[in-house]
Amino acid sequence: MKKLILAIIFAITFVSSGFSQDSTKTNKANNINIWADLGAGFYSNTNFFRLGTAAWMNVSHNNTLFKFRYEFMDEAINWGAQPVEFSKNYALMVGRIKGNEFVQVSATAGLGLLTGVQRGNFLYTKPGVIFGTDYYEEKKINSICLPFEFDCAFKPLPVLAFGASITGDLSPKQNTFGMLVKVGVGLFPEN
Repeated sequence: MKKLILAIIFAITFVSSGFSQDSTKTNKANNINIWADLGAGFYSNTNFFRLGTAAWMNVSHNNTLFKFRYEFMDEAINWGAQPVEFSKNYALMVGRIKGNEFVQVSATAGLGLLTGVQRGNFLYTKPGVIFGTDYYEEKKINSICLPFEFDCAFKPLPVLAFGASITGDLSPKQNTFGMLVKVGVGLFPEN
């Protein structure tokens, strides 16, 4: 929960600086747009199903999109196995963005860092009243990854967007794919 609150504060801090300027003149003259997204959804890999949250910081210039993404993924269902598997992803991506004043689509790819915890070899079972708890070795993940993302957003207001994102990370340690819904606030492109 603390991580989600920090992501919201991060997004509001950086997006609010864009609103302190005359957005119509700056946006049209430079074709530079800045906005933040917050999202939640489902992730999957070969081992388990996860729930996750993500925060994005987006900057576009003409049709080029630069994106910073932070994702936190945790096991959706854990029947007592320890340690709980989770991962964090930090990614810098670049891509293309197209759209009009109501809809925008984008595709991005880049380079990222994947950290987290996976279960290793089985150690023992601790009996419980109804179910026992299985304990495994804790394996730390630290790996470079290749993130990619496809977005589609509907913009009902010039500074608000609702959308969906298909995201993935290719890594030697753990490949992850997901689908998220998200809300964006900021100065969106009208290309």
